[in-house]
Amino acid sequence: MVADATYWAECLRQREISFSELVSLMQKRVANLNGQLNALTSFNPALAQAEYGQSNLEDSLFAGSCKSAGT
Repeated sequence: MVADATYWAECLRQREISFSELVSLMQKRVANLNGQLNALTSFNPALAQAEYGQSNLEDSLFAGSCKSAGT
């Protein structure tokens, strides 16, 4: 299974994973894959943590609950 941003957003929303755990997981994935892919020029986990601490998730793109169409 390939987990995309909406998958991880749902995990955060459901409190299945903390933001710190997610950043750590992504840091490990970047370290493992970027040598092959050469896709990232920079990755700053400390900045991600700082910006998360200042954010208002209630107003973010992934805020709210997932509802099926027509409900």
